[in-house]
Amino acid sequence: MKDKVFKTYREQRDLLIDRGMIIDHPRFFTNCLQQDDYYTIINGYKKYFIASINHRAHGSVISS
Repeated sequence: MKDKVFKTYREQRDLLIDRGMIIDHPRFFTNCLQQDDYYTIINGYKKYFIASINHRAHGSVISS
């Protein structure tokens, strides 16, 4: 199994933006990542970002 390369907060944010998430407040997002990790935030709130089992919700927003 290939090791995953660490991503900076900016790289993690850009990855989510590339996947269709709207992040209105980048500093707020960074603060969230500093308190929790990427997977806790995304998996913990995934029910809000997924429209159905086969279709990801486009335009999902992280906002303060």
